[in-house]
Amino acid sequence: MICFIVNSIAGKGKALRIIERIAGRLSREKVPHDIRYTAYPGHATTLTREAISDGYTTIVAVGGDGSVGEVATGLRETGAALGVIPGGSGNDYCRALGIPADPMRALDIVLAGRRRMADALSVNDRLFMNIANIGFGNAVAIQAERFKKLGRFAYLFAVFFTVSRFRGVPVRFTLDGQQFEQPILLMDIGCGTHLGGGMNALPCADPFDGMLDVCFVDNVSPSTIIRLLPLYMSGRHGKLPIAHFHRCRSVTLEYPEGPVTVGADGERVAETGRTQVTILPAAVPVIVP
Repeated sequence: MICFIVNSIAGKGKALRIIERIAGRLSREKVPHDIRYTAYPGHATTLTREAISDGYTTIVAVGGDGSVGEVATGLRETGAALGVIPGGSGNDYCRALGIPADPMRALDIVLAGRRRMADALSVNDRLFMNIANIGFGNAVAIQAERFKKLGRFAYLFAVFFTVSRFRGVPVRFTLDGQQFEQPILLMDIGCGTHLGGGMNALPCADPFDGMLDVCFVDNVSPSTIIRLLPLYMSGRHGKLPIAHFHRCRSVTLEYPEGPVTVGADGERVAETGRTQVTILPAAVPVIVP
């Protein structure tokens, strides 16, 4: 039995348009299903738990990466599986899983029902499925919210708005016991590959290998940031001496100059003085191609 949890505001109504097409197809093919709609942040977790209590064994998130994380939180350790239909603006976790952008092709994958146990992230005890980040990328994401009326140009405008104002993040951090202290431009920590709507931040990450992939980039000048961005977006920043890649099971970060905003899967997690990110191996059954 399949229940679809739809983020009512994802992708400026994109998820609502998608579920209309999906519902029509499922009715024609006589596939038993239910559809439930979110009304507020965190509601997808509640709806997921209710659906599982009602006997549904596959819960499908129709929305963006934030919706995926909320549904995964609700179904963890229940035996139910997570399906994903890309209906948000970023849909980066779908890229990591190889789920196509076309919602009807994504529905084919859900209906085939092939399960695999995927890793998840614990970020200060909250569950996420893709990437947590601090620094420049998160600052851009915050600004992009201000410019969202510009549509697909919002992120580009936010980059140029942020680049002249960003001064780096002084941070002390530990990767499986290995200690560092320095100002950084950005740090990405995750088990997925992409963030920000298609930027290949962690090109070697694998959602199924039980490890965190980490990339941090040394603090650099605004002109260097502009030159770095095309390489970062395409996943070629591993060639640069200022980009450092690690694989580990846990990351602890502390911020000597005060609390820092942490992002995860397109959401702002918290402004905090300490961040703990831990891999949760094989934590969530996910339906995959």
